[in-house]
Amino acid sequence: MNSLLKSTLGILRLCAIAAALGSPAAHAITPAEQQNLQKLLECRTGVNYKLLDATIAREKISRTGGLHTLKAPIRIFGFPTQKISLFMDSGENSYQAYMEGHSMQDLIRAAKLTKDSGFYGRRAPGGFLDIETYEGLSFRCSINLEGE
Repeated sequence: MNSLLKSTLGILRLCAIAAALGSPAAHAITPAEQQNLQKLLECRTGVNYKLLDATIAREKISRTGGLHTLKAPIRIFGFPTQKISLFMDSGENSYQAYMEGHSMQDLIRAAKLTKDSGFYGRRAPGGFLDIETYEGLSFRCSINLEGE
């Protein structure tokens, strides 16, 4: 009976470990990855691209513009979001954070965007930041890698 109880407890421990490894919290991005994504999506400098590549690989984030839902929210200009899109090309990179449930005016104010030629945007240290309204309201950081 004692060995049966030990076996049962061992199996229960293994089940608990397997459940924890399969839970979303166990695979959420680390604080360093979160800060790195914030820098990228807020169009700031200091992005660690080696860490970004590791995050993209582990989280299976598409580099071709597909919508990705993070397991835990990150804050972009103070607003929480879980939906992001990365388009990484040899000529131009574009990074988007989809901001569902927030007003355009609140986003414009938080990111300090100005209106120019009918759209809201500004030059940022990491590229050009604007509001995108196609496929939902989002912040978009664009970087021209060809220098034009």
